[in-house]
Amino acid sequence: MKNLLTNLSSLKTAHFNQNNPSNLKGVLVLLCSMCFIFFEASGATLTVTNTDDSGTGSLRTTILGSATGDVIQFSPTLLASGSDTIHLLSEISITKYITINGLISGSDTLYISGRNANKIFSISISNQQSTPQTILNNLVLIEGYGVNGGAIFCVSGNLRLNSCILRNNEATNRGAGIYMTSGTFYNPELYVDSCSFEYNVADDYGGAICYSKTYHPATCRVRVSYSTFFGNEATNGSSIFVTSSVSGDN
Repeated sequence: MKNLLTNLSSLKTAHFNQNNPSNLKGVLVLLCSMCFIFFEASGATLTVTNTDDSGTGSLRTTILGSATGDVIQFSPTLLASGSDTIHLLSEISITKYITINGLISGSDTLYISGRNANKIFSISISNQQSTPQTILNNLVLIEGYGVNGGAIFCVSGNLRLNSCILRNNEATNRGAGIYMTSGTFYNPELYVDSCSFEYNVADDYGGAICYSKTYHPATCRVRVSYSTFFGNEATNGSSIFVTSSVSGDN
């Protein structure tokens, strides 16, 4: 499996096009920093017990009641009758560094859907640091919809995805799968490992991923490894679009 490695110390704009078959797997984009420190959660473990949009035992309420460092998991009973879906009536806000572990058992999957009507996660961390991260493991995010960020909109804070699937998400502007930006001095870090981006569509930039840094220092920190991109669409960067601008463009 061949990796694509890009190390740019003064990046202005870069994009990855999935139409080059040699770049479909093992894509590694490393921008402006060769050093990544990962945060391992050490808080309480909280369990989601139903597929409701809100209320006791729902994903939304469990995230709302979590604290920094907590781990959120899903009860295996949610797949007792086969695959199931959490249909979100609005995006879920994440305001602290937590870990969410998805639920996949054999051929059965717990999907999280934005119903083609709203984003799935909106992440905004006020206490930005270089080490902690919001960590998403084994999540399947589908049918998210937004202007910037169809499935995930991250306006501040570090974000890490491991073995996730983002499928059939849409953005009318940027980043149908993930849109990440920061308008502060801090340079947020995006790390994506062993994920799959399928049939995500952005009207303008980054069919799967768009990272936009809009404040001094205008440097970007993105790493994508061992991930696949298939069927994603955008006017610029059908899979990945990365840009930095001190004037602000989001």
